[in-house]
Amino acid sequence: MAPELTPTQELADAVAARAQAERENKAKSRFLAAASHDLRQPLQALRLLNAALQEYLLSDDMAMNILHDSERALEVMDRLLGSLLDISKIDSGVIVPDLRDVRIADIFNDLRGDFLRLAREKNLEFIIVPSSAVVRTDRILLDAILRNLLANAVRYSGQGKILLGCRRADEALRIEVWDTGAGMREDELDNIFDEFYQIGSPDRDSSQGLGLGLAIVRAYARLLRHTVKVRSWLGKGSVFSIEAPLGNRVVEQETRHDEAGDSPGWKIKDCRVLLIEDDPPALDAMQKLLGVWGMQVLCARSGIEAAQSLTRNNFTPDIVITDYRLRDGETGIAAIDRIAPMLGENIPVIFVTGDTLVQVRAALGTRFMYLLQKPVAPGKLRVLIRNLLAG
Repeated sequence: MAPELTPTQELADAVAARAQAERENKAKSRFLAAASHDLRQPLQALRLLNAALQEYLLSDDMAMNILHDSERALEVMDRLLGSLLDISKIDSGVIVPDLRDVRIADIFNDLRGDFLRLAREKNLEFIIVPSSAVVRTDRILLDAILRNLLANAVRYSGQGKILLGCRRADEALRIEVWDTGAGMREDELDNIFDEFYQIGSPDRDSSQGLGLGLAIVRAYARLLRHTVKVRSWLGKGSVFSIEAPLGNRVVEQETRHDEAGDSPGWKIKDCRVLLIEDDPPALDAMQKLLGVWGMQVLCARSGIEAAQSLTRNNFTPDIVITDYRLRDGETGIAAIDRIAPMLGENIPVIFVTGDTLVQVRAALGTRFMYLLQKPVAPGKLRVLIRNLLAG
């Protein structure tokens, strides 16, 4: 029979166990950050190379069909990888919401460009009801929730329309995603938020997912303390909603418009860009893509190299694109600080990262506003560059 522990020994054991658990959580956080970054790097290079190659093959129908098939496969791979990493991060407790006042219009603008194209590919009408509301939320997590809901709506609707809008619900704002898909039976609604659950209806395409999208929606909503609900009518469609508390309407951040225009400010040809990226394949792919768009590109792999290249080439960039995590522990923030005296005033900086968006956004703070996650969608990058160069 083991001897009884004294209160002092019990306390020491409890402290040691807690310290061990904290060490394990930190190790998980480091592993997930490294896995996210390293796994997204090759996807980043592939997507950018595909986009560059597409510019050269516009007149070759056979080659374009192959490229489109390749791009669809990459999108599926990216979606599956992202879902698995998201679930791992949630389970490990490494995601901490960053609650701020956010304009719904800013989120809707970001979603419009991506899902308008996807809806058109399926001959679906995509409607966004404008809103001037402000909510208290984590912008990145709420964006991820709505992206999962919209992706399901587009994937499972064979015809009709998708609608994204919101309405007041007491002291909260209810954001709704409506679809005209196959709908669900009442007894299925209790299970759809479970991990790896997929409805067996033949009208639903279960080959393009792992059944994690709605599990991520529920997990993020719990982190945010937002309420998620669903209503559905078999054969007619469904509506998913999430309720977020109303925020302060006086928000300094201005609404961005992500639709390309025809004014001279939208031209990016001959614009000068400084590209900082330490991964050779990703650097080469991004350089090729920007070159195809007609931009003048100066490449560097670190802040020191960027400073040397700017001086040697007497190069003044119109915009800077930098990876967040560079070699030898350097961050893109440190690289920008190093070359800041060599840049003109108010030169826009775009950060790209393979790490967790929430953690990188927290590190960037309000000083740097523009952040894209690898693999970057070329169309989204091009629109952002155009927006920034247009002022």
